[in-house]
Amino acid sequence: MATLIFKNLARRKTRTLLTLLGIAVGVALIVALGAMGEGLHTGYVSMFSGSGASLVMMRKGSYDITLSGVDEDIVTQVAAMPEVSAAGGIVVGGITAPGSTYFYVFGYDPKGFAIQRFKLVEGQMLGASHQATNSREILLGKQAAKALKLGDMLRLPGGSFRIVGIYATGNGFEDVASVVSLADGQQLLQKPRQVGAVQIKLRDLRQIDQVREKLERLYPKLTISESSRAAEAQQAMSTIQDFAWGIALLAIIVGGVGMTNTVTMSAFERTREIGTLRALGWRRRRVLTMVLEESLVISLIGVVAGVALAFVLSQLMKLIPMFGDMLPVVFSPDVLMRALIVALGLGAVGGLYPAWRAANLQSVEALRYE
Repeated sequence: MATLIFKNLARRKTRTLLTLLGIAVGVALIVALGAMGEGLHTGYVSMFSGSGASLVMMRKGSYDITLSGVDEDIVTQVAAMPEVSAAGGIVVGGITAPGSTYFYVFGYDPKGFAIQRFKLVEGQMLGASHQATNSREILLGKQAAKALKLGDMLRLPGGSFRIVGIYATGNGFEDVASVVSLADGQQLLQKPRQVGAVQIKLRDLRQIDQVREKLERLYPKLTISESSRAAEAQQAMSTIQDFAWGIALLAIIVGGVGMTNTVTMSAFERTREIGTLRALGWRRRRVLTMVLEESLVISLIGVVAGVALAFVLSQLMKLIPMFGDMLPVVFSPDVLMRALIVALGLGAVGGLYPAWRAANLQSVEALRYE
């Protein structure tokens, strides 16, 4: 059966290859977009959960943290609550810098708990120097500091900053960025007396639900999420995921039509052969299985080619300065399973009608076919 299936697919190589190409491109887009979404999700999770915060507060309805705006006074109010061990504001945004088209800046309180997650590989933390200096300080991620060194002055739209430390978190989203004090970040991102999010550390994690409900009553215009789930609250995440599923739906429609056409034409051209097989004793179910398996084989080969194409695309993305490191591509099992399900769906939908038609051919009529 396997030999017969591959022999049938090889009869019209061009048609089969074109069908494979269509499936591979669809699968590649699904995998690439899904992997980008996973990479962005990983970055957000690292940013929110890596600091040790229990809860995160952001402006309700904000597309993501870069567009969120929370009054800085709320940080002080939350920090004064008896259930709260510490609270700190954070601002995040992109600016232009020399040699970079998209340069992320994180603004943290230099004395807060959240900034401690940036582990230095060189230099010192913000505000650690006791020497009097008029220059503002900045920490650079390991990837962002490839062409720079400690002590260099980095000119940004809001002024010059002296590089006092280089950090590495293992997260490309952060390692191509920089860290400045909260006040400097507010000035650079033009968010006076505002933060993008409030990170809250509780004294007792068993009170997390109670504190969240209390904060929701006090600040109805803000969303309060557990730090581990704050990434899902970012609309940027849902946008990429919805786009990926939209591509998947389009691939099913277009690929399903192409698959149906290819398998139908293949079965139609073999009408006399199928009639001969029926006359030799092949049952309808065996004929149906043969044609349906041809469709599934095309789909599975398309999955392999699509995943390989997505991997190539991800490697090409890494060649784009900053962008490739900022949005790491994560090929998670969920992303690959999504592509497999779509491809098998294409095979089943595209092969069902021609398989049914071939199985219901009458052997006498099929043998008369010219």
